[in-house]
Amino acid sequence: MMIIWIPSPARPQPYLKRPKRERRPAGIEAAELQEIFLWKTKQESRDLSERDIERVSDEIADVFIFLTYLCHEFKIDLLEVTQQKIKKNGEKYPVQKSKGSNRKYNEL
Repeated sequence: MMIIWIPSPARPQPYLKRPKRERRPAGIEAAELQEIFLWKTKQESRDLSERDIERVSDEIADVFIFLTYLCHEFKIDLLEVTQQKIKKNGEKYPVQKSKGSNRKYNEL
């Protein structure tokens, strides 16, 4: 796993060791990411300005940083569990049954 944070007395991380508090900022940052697209049309959301791309990049990075705090706390390898989840989703939503459908896996 890539290290993006190193403990330092000069930069304390108040969220570490408090999973409930670590989860909130990740959700807030995800909401800030959604806000960028809130009033854009489908086409506008595809053709972002350089400024909006920078904002999207910053919010994605913020979400990622807070997720790594949680992963650190619970000793979770983010890339490994992401691969496992992709595999699970493939099993839950086989293409032949789910393509073009918005139904939940237990309704296919």
